[in-house]
Amino acid sequence: MSDALYPFAISDREFPLGSDIGGVYRMDYAMSRVSGRRALAEAILRRLTTRKGGLFYAPTYGFSVADLIGASLPPGLIEQGVLEQVLSEEEVEDARCAVTVTGESIAVDIKVKDAEGPFTLTLSVDGDGPQLSIRALLDETLIVETA
Repeated sequence: MSDALYPFAISDREFPLGSDIGGVYRMDYAMSRVSGRRALAEAILRRLTTRKGGLFYAPTYGFSVADLIGASLPPGLIEQGVLEQVLSEEEVEDARCAVTVTGESIAVDIKVKDAEGPFTLTLSVDGDGPQLSIRALLDETLIVETA
């Protein structure tokens, strides 16, 4: 495959965990590429911010944690939905999660194991106030924040 014909083509040898165009809620219009753990973390976050059935061509894709704000769903059921989505990513070898629901907030702490070892992905969704806010950390590094 010629790079001249396919300038965005990416080889698996170059990024064993894969790569993608950056963005969780919207595609990065600058077409910035993310790779490795960052690409995997963003892929997981896209799953956890998309309503199940939100993609007509992938009816089982998605579990919108934000949609659960105010619902009386036990944390165990939220954990089950989160893990189903996390484990659907082919690069994920194993995962565990813990969910804490406090008022209008949901915190999801996910321990993921991939080919490079373990990492932590933390998703916080806060429904207090006029707007929903979402914050995500990859091992302590902020990767997504909405206001």
